[in-house]
Amino acid sequence: MKINALGSKLANISTALRSWGLLVLALWMATSAQGQFNNEWIDYSKTYYKIKVGDEGIFRLSKTVLDAAGIGGSDAAHFQLWINGTQIPLYTSVASGVLPANGFIEFYGEKNNGSLDRSLYRSTADYLPGNNSLFTDTAIYFLTVNTVGANLRYQPVVNNLSNLPAAAPNIWKRLRHNYINAGTQRPYVNRGLGINFGETVYSSSFERGEMLSSGDIFPNQNNNDNSNRDAQYANLLPYTQGSLNVKVRTCIAGAAQRNRTVRVSLGGTTIYDRFFATYEARIDSATNVSPALLQGSPFIQISNLNTDVTDRVVAGFTEIEYPR
Repeated sequence: MKINALGSKLANISTALRSWGLLVLALWMATSAQGQFNNEWIDYSKTYYKIKVGDEGIFRLSKTVLDAAGIGGSDAAHFQLWINGTQIPLYTSVASGVLPANGFIEFYGEKNNGSLDRSLYRSTADYLPGNNSLFTDTAIYFLTVNTVGANLRYQPVVNNLSNLPAAAPNIWKRLRHNYINAGTQRPYVNRGLGINFGETVYSSSFERGEMLSSGDIFPNQNNNDNSNRDAQYANLLPYTQGSLNVKVRTCIAGAAQRNRTVRVSLGGTTIYDRFFATYEARIDSATNVSPALLQGSPFIQISNLNTDVTDRVVAGFTEIEYPR
């Protein structure tokens, strides 16, 4: 196998190996017992061109960029794209033959969503699926030329606007607030499980509650500093007719060796109270929330109800799914 750089989005493999060495080693250790190395998808007779993606969108590789990499003369039908061991579809400006001078290939890409982090945890059940990685927001796509067999493609369809159905009264929309540390304006990496040996010692392995999160949320924030616990939403335009409800999800973890109740409110209305023992971490949800609570610019508020003012919890994310 050979990996080359392609345009400004592609990087040298040696740099990537240095940056990802720890992650690759941990993934190998986590999967070797099952005989899985996460490289089964690689055809070592091919050259792969690495594309870095740090956002969601449609990405284009022009004929000029492909020429510079030495593969612009390939048949458009032979281009193949991979991410995390899975082939994904491409769109090519021509279905087959060499791309013309103004030709291109396009694909839909997303940033790193953290799904690979799951293999790092001592127990994969302790991984709380978010949409961010503990290491980097950059996802790596691999482009190659495959001349054997069919390669995945988006298929163009006719935009037929005749005999249209009646317009739906609403759509469903999902919005997420990923918490950060209000003081640094950066994601805070919660340290996860800790044990008190006179001072709190945190596990060196990846444990429950280890995630990107808010800063600590103390009980005495109930009446003053709300910066770490509030998730503000705006311009929601909820659909309030009929009997449709809103779904609210929260990711919360205990950050001290104490038991407490955590309250989740929406616009000042309590959605639910949930008990969290010591370093317990989980995703909770409520499905019977009224869309009327989304009027204006509501916020989801997380309150630590412990009477011990030194207790701490953290929030990973809040999410609302609602009719609009």
